[in-house]
Amino acid sequence: MSIASLLRGQIADIDSRLPALRQQFADLEARQAQLVAQLSEIKYPVLTLPHDVTLCIWSFVMEPWNPVYEYSESEYVPAQPAPVLASVCRVWRQLALSTTELWSTLIVSWRHTGSRRTISLVSLLLKRAGSIRPLDVDFRSIRRHKHIQKALNTLKPVESRLQRLCISHDEEEFHSPFLYPHDLPQTLPALQVLDLGSFRLSTFYDINEIETPLARSTPRLSYLRVESAHTALRLGFQSSLSNLVTLVLARAQSAETAEMLSAAPRLETLHLGECGFEDAESEFPSPGASRRRGDLYLAC
Repeated sequence: MSIASLLRGQIADIDSRLPALRQQFADLEARQAQLVAQLSEIKYPVLTLPHDVTLCIWSFVMEPWNPVYEYSESEYVPAQPAPVLASVCRVWRQLALSTTELWSTLIVSWRHTGSRRTISLVSLLLKRAGSIRPLDVDFRSIRRHKHIQKALNTLKPVESRLQRLCISHDEEEFHSPFLYPHDLPQTLPALQVLDLGSFRLSTFYDINEIETPLARSTPRLSYLRVESAHTALRLGFQSSLSNLVTLVLARAQSAETAEMLSAAPRLETLHLGECGFEDAESEFPSPGASRRRGDLYLAC
C-alpha cells in the first residue's frame, strides 16, 4: 500500500468519526447550559436572609462578645466565651463577603478589634458594597482621634452616597476623643442623619483663626445630634439646617441654641440635655411664630 493510500484511509476514518464527535460536543454544550441555568436559580442561605438579619450577624462577627466571668471560691476566673459567629465556616464567610453589594448598612466597632484590622475590614466591605445604593455607616467605640481620621478617610470614595453617619466613642474610656472642624467631609449631598454623640471640639483648634469660616453642604440633613450648638456652628452646619426636623443637643447654651433655631425653619423636635439657661422655661429661645408645632424635651 502506498503512502498516499494510507493517508486517504486515515482521512476517511476521521471523517467517519467526526459526526459522532460533533453530536457529543453539542450534547455537552447543551448540558452545560442547563447546569448553568440550574445553578443561577439556587438561592444560597446567606442570600435568603433579610438584610437586617445579615447586618446583625456581621455586627457580631466584627464585635465579639466579652468573655463571661464566673465566680469561684478562690478568684474570678474567665469561663468559656459565648460562641461567636466569627468561627462560621470559611466558605460561608467568603460567600457573605462576596455579596455585600446587597447591604446598605455598615456597623463597625473598635472595642475588641485593633484599629488597623478594623480599617482593613471597612475598606474591604466598601469595595464590595456596590456603587449606587445609599450607605448607612455606624462607627462605634472609637478611642483615639487618629482612629476618627482614618475611618473618615476610608469613607472618602463613598461620601456622596452617605445617607446616615453615626460616630460614638468608647464610654469605658475616661477621656473621650475630640473632634476637629476639618475631620468631617466638606460636602455630603445625600446625608440625612448625622449623629456625633457627645464628641467635643478640640480646645487646641480655634475656628476663629481661619480666615474663611467653615460652611458645610448637607442639603438633605433632617436629623442632627451633637454635643452642643457651639459644636454644630463651629463645624459649619449653620448653612445646612433648612431641612432639619430633629435636633439633639447634649448641652445647650441660650444664645447659640437660638442661632441654630433661627436657621432651622422646619424643626419639629428638639432634645436638650444639660441646659446652660438660668431658667430653662423662661430663658429658652422661642422657635418663632412661623415654626410648625413640635416637641421639646428638656433634661435640665
